Amino acid sequence: SILMTYLKTLISMIFILSLFVNHVNAGILMVSSDESLQGEGGVSIIKTYMDKNKMRVESGENEVVIYHQDKGVFWALDNKAKTYTEMTKDDIKAMKSQMDEAMKRMQDQMKDLPPEQRQMVEEMMKGKMQSEPAKTTFNKVASKVKVNQWTTDKYEGHRQGSLEKEVWSADMDELGLDDESLQVMTGLSEFFKELSPDSNAVLKPGSKEWEKEMGYAGIPVKSIDYRDGQKTGITEIKEISKQDFPASMFEIPAGYKKMANPQMR
Repeated sequence: SILMTYLKTLISMIFILSLFVNHVNAGILMVSSDESLQGEGGVSIIKTYMDKNKMRVESGENEVVIYHQDKGVFWALDNKAKTYTEMTKDDIKAMKSQMDEAMKRMQDQMKDLPPEQRQMVEEMMKGKMQSEPAKTTFNKVASKVKVNQWTTDKYEGHRQGSLEKEVWSADMDELGLDDESLQVMTGLSEFFKELSPDSNAVLKPGSKEWEKEMGYAGIPVKSIDYRDGQKTGITEIKEISKQDFPASMFEIPAGYKKMANPQMR
C-alpha cells in the first residue's frame, strides 16, 4: 500500500540519517607505532583517542595523558602507581616565569665574571646558538604509494646533502579526517606554546602553513629517520577509526592520588 511504502521510505531515511549523525559525532581512535632501531630497540604502540574537545593518549599499559581543552587542564596518569599530576594554564605560565628567572640569574651572574671569563661564556653560548642543525629540505619522490590502507605521497628529506628522513603523507580526506577532528590536537599544542613560543608545533596539520614550514604536504602516515645513512627509527599510523567513547575515558579513575607536579617548585 501507499502507507506501507511511505513508512518504509521514512524508516530508511531515518536509518541513513542516524548513520550520518553517528559518523559526525563519533570520536576518533588513532593507533600508531614508534619503533627504535638503536641500542636494544623496541616498539611502542600509542593509542590516541579524540572526542570533540578532549583527548587521551596511551603509551603502553602504564603511561596515560588526558587533555581537556574546555577546562584547560592536562593530566598525566601512572596506572601502575595509581597516581596523577595536573597541569593548568596557570602552571604553564608559572613554569615560563621560572625559566625566565633562571635566565635572568644566569645573566646577572655573568656580569660579575671577569671580562675574560664573561667573553668565553658569551662565545660558548653564541656558538651553541649558531650550531643549530640546518633545516631539512624535502622533495617529493613518488606518488600513489600504498601505506596500509591509505594512498600517500613519498618525500625524502635531506640536510646538508645527507638523507635525514623519509615521509609518506596523505591529505585529511584520504585519512577520513577534517579540521574539526584535529581541533583538540591543535588545542593541546597551543596549551604548551608558551613554554616554546618559537615552536612550530601549533601549526594545523595538513594546512598550507604546515606545508610551508614542514616542507611537505599532508599528514605523515609513516616516517623513517636516518643518521649517518642508517635507519634510527620508524613511526607509522596503523589505524584510524571512528568510535564512540565513554565519558569516563577522559576522567581521572576513582582511587587515583594526586601528586605534586615535579616541574613546579
